[in-house]
Amino acid sequence: MSASDSDGGKGFGGALLAVGWLGLLVLQTVYLLKYGQSLGKRVLKIRIVRVSDERLPGFLKVVLLRLWVPSLVCGIPYAGAVFWLIDGLFILRDDKRCLHDLIAQTKVIKA
Repeated sequence: MSASDSDGGKGFGGALLAVGWLGLLVLQTVYLLKYGQSLGKRVLKIRIVRVSDERLPGFLKVVLLRLWVPSLVCGIPYAGAVFWLIDGLFILRDDKRCLHDLIAQTKVIKA
């Protein structure tokens, strides 16, 4: 019996991957709420703020409206692909705000 025939390690890899994704999700959420930045935005020295007063957007705007709503819409077959395309094309507007920014009333500025 070889090591490749063993089923002992199959569940561990999947669990490790799930824990890694969950950890990244938590880290990104904390950074977005505390600094208005994801890890990528932090590297690029940009951050998310409210359009009205350029303060941190808070949980409702940054997590629910900017992340979850577009993610749910993108999960709908065909309509999700159209939303994803339109959302990306909105960056070509003069104010450089994508559709998810308009939904959440946020914008991205230099940090």
